[in-house]
Amino acid sequence: MLSLRGFEVMKVLVSGSISVEELRSRLNLSRSTMYDLLRDLREKGLIELRDGVVSVAGTTHARALVLAIEMSLLPNPRLLSDTPVRILLSAPRPLDIGQVMRLSLLSRSTFYRWFRSLVNEGWMEVLPYRMSVSYHLVNPESGPLHEFLVGYHSHLASRFKVNGGVVVWTNGKQALVRNRTGWRGGTVTAFSAFPNFGVPVFLPEVREYALPKRELGPQEVFDHACLLADDYRLKGLCITFYNRNRPFLARHWAIEAVMRGEEVPGWPKKQGVVPNG
Repeated sequence: MLSLRGFEVMKVLVSGSISVEELRSRLNLSRSTMYDLLRDLREKGLIELRDGVVSVAGTTHARALVLAIEMSLLPNPRLLSDTPVRILLSAPRPLDIGQVMRLSLLSRSTFYRWFRSLVNEGWMEVLPYRMSVSYHLVNPESGPLHEFLVGYHSHLASRFKVNGGVVVWTNGKQALVRNRTGWRGGTVTAFSAFPNFGVPVFLPEVREYALPKRELGPQEVFDHACLLADDYRLKGLCITFYNRNRPFLARHWAIEAVMRGEEVPGWPKKQGVVPNG
């Protein structure tokens, strides 16, 4: 997402527009490196380049990033690089830590190295039952850092163009799109932004489908279904799916706690679980 060099460019631009040559001299970069860096930042919607002059783009996430820099809300800018941000964007709501790791498409060692850093820096928090993570940002109701990530999330989502669909989640590598115009008379369905062929992504009664480049295994089906489950009914169906496919799935701490009769924030109580059919 944002390299350390890219962050240095944005810090310079906090003071206003600057010529490419002056910026290159200030950062002590070669001409080719400078233009590669500016091209990357422009593609990310963070800068504008006109007539040899660099300035902050007018996008929401670019303005929020500059404000966050001005307010010293970025104590560790390395956490804005591609890998940790992909982890942050893979947890748009509290999920099992293992699910966030799988959705981030990172290896276990890479994920946990960055995850520990994100927790230590206060960007993520571990919730009860060792099962849930969510990003915790400074002043989330109004903080510019929050606005920056939300804005960048939307910028990434714009890369996935699906006619008649709305991207509800993306980490820059994969996306889920709600399509309200297609399948069976406008029933809300879920699609991945990866084309080529379609396979069911969840229980038949939910009528949610995915279009990946390859067939999904039970674990991927389950992880993406949990990602879409934003109410108790859908989470109840996730529990049903978990029970039906437990031999093929990684352990899910929240669901197992629910099945033991414990109350887990954000999940239905045991008596509200959809029964096995």
